[in-house]
Amino acid sequence: MTPVFPGGPQEQGPPPGRAESPSPTAGGGDPGGPDASFQILNWFTLEWQEEASHGVRFGYRTAPLAEPLGARKLGYHAEILPPGKASVPYHLHLVNEELFIVLGGEMSVRLDSGEHRLRAGDLVAVPPGPGAAHQLLNRTDRPAHFLAASTMIPRDVVDYPDSGKRLLEVEQLAGPAARAAVRLEGGRWVAGSLEGAVANAEYFAGELIDEPLDPVPAPPLERDRRVVSMDEIPWERIAPGGRFSGEAKRVGRKAGTKLLGCSLMRLQPGEQPFPFHFHHVNEEFFYVRSGTGELRTRDGLHRLRPGDAFACLPGPAGAHAIRNTGAAPLEYLALSSMEDPEVSEYPDAGRIYVMVGSAPGGDPAQRSVAAVFRMRDAVDYAAPDD
Repeated sequence: MTPVFPGGPQEQGPPPGRAESPSPTAGGGDPGGPDASFQILNWFTLEWQEEASHGVRFGYRTAPLAEPLGARKLGYHAEILPPGKASVPYHLHLVNEELFIVLGGEMSVRLDSGEHRLRAGDLVAVPPGPGAAHQLLNRTDRPAHFLAASTMIPRDVVDYPDSGKRLLEVEQLAGPAARAAVRLEGGRWVAGSLEGAVANAEYFAGELIDEPLDPVPAPPLERDRRVVSMDEIPWERIAPGGRFSGEAKRVGRKAGTKLLGCSLMRLQPGEQPFPFHFHHVNEEFFYVRSGTGELRTRDGLHRLRPGDAFACLPGPAGAHAIRNTGAAPLEYLALSSMEDPEVSEYPDAGRIYVMVGSAPGGDPAQRSVAAVFRMRDAVDYAAPDD
């Protein structure tokens, strides 16, 4: 698979510094020029946090993406998993769904079906509920780089089968003050604090933090359907009509996701897959894998380059269109929430697209309503029938 980053992220490493939005495309664009408030982050200028190390077994280094981009419905961050480490204890979510996309290097994922090896371009989807326990491990001698994404549904419950713990997130996902740890004592759940220094002690209680990773287990007889390689998914031609076209790999659908949408998009020079639009319900996140292009937002144009990441939130401020302005194919990952029903609005054409039954990127066959309307044709609610 073509490297996600020139030279591969494992060679480049995470340089320090503050992410800046790329310079606007010279000339053209909407009146007023680029929106200075629209954030585009880039892998090479992310602010990486100090490595979080817990004993011999656990360690990772992250760079936040969702928070600086203002995400509300999706959580996502870049992560580096050092050699010989596991990221966090083996666990499952009862409410939220997660996706992990390997960008560089190799690592493994432990599932209830066994331990599966992952390479750049592989993805693992973890739905909520029993039977979805998972853990990421790096058994190689080089760092592994990946994107982690999840829904942000509050009041989640996280179970840790290896240590018999349960984590209750009762207000806001990842809000430290809203977390409470519980553990089994005499068959009863007993609450414990998860604030400040006590948090790590409680979180890793019962885990084998001072022991190295277990020996490599025997490989599973077959690959889990939740683990997919983007190389093995065929390109699907998308042509909404007229001057809009492109190709997509429906990665999330292949991995069986329900709450998260994920597609790998490919545009040939000059192609644009969809008109300028925004969603009234769903939130999107984009990550440029290779090639160059142009992003149109409500107030201007922005250059796109490999490693760029940006969010398009629900509402007019999230209006966007992506076009390949380079000489080579442009490939990017598109992640989204999958809430239904949805209304997409196309400001240039004065139209709306109503979808009921499945969200954008979902299975069109599941939709009971999929219709496009001109806004100027709207009638008064009390207007008589024709």
